[in-house]
Amino acid sequence: MKKVPVSMVVILMLAIGLGGMFQPVQSVYAQGPASTTSVVLSETEIDSLLYMREEEKLARDVYILLYEEYGAQIFLNISASESTHFNQIGVLLERYGLEDPGLDPGVYTNDYI
Repeated sequence: MKKVPVSMVVILMLAIGLGGMFQPVQSVYAQGPASTTSVVLSETEIDSLLYMREEEKLARDVYILLYEEYGAQIFLNISASESTHFNQIGVLLERYGLEDPGLDPGVYTNDYI
């Protein structure tokens, strides 16, 4: 029986696991205005959106601080990605008429965060 190098197994596992990353994703910006939405969200969905908004805010803030502290470009790049996530959750909050907990800098309403 022929031995397969560990690196090949890792590459194969990553390729299988990351395959979904390359599927086209429609931005929430491209989904139409809020007035076209007639969906009522459950409390769990509302709580999840509010949590995600603050979690993305926290992640963005942390990477901005890391960039300011160390000046490494990677932290600036990641903070830009977190800002995109933060903004897209904001679009969803607006679409569903939810109060935005992420507007005040450095203030978090979720006790867990």
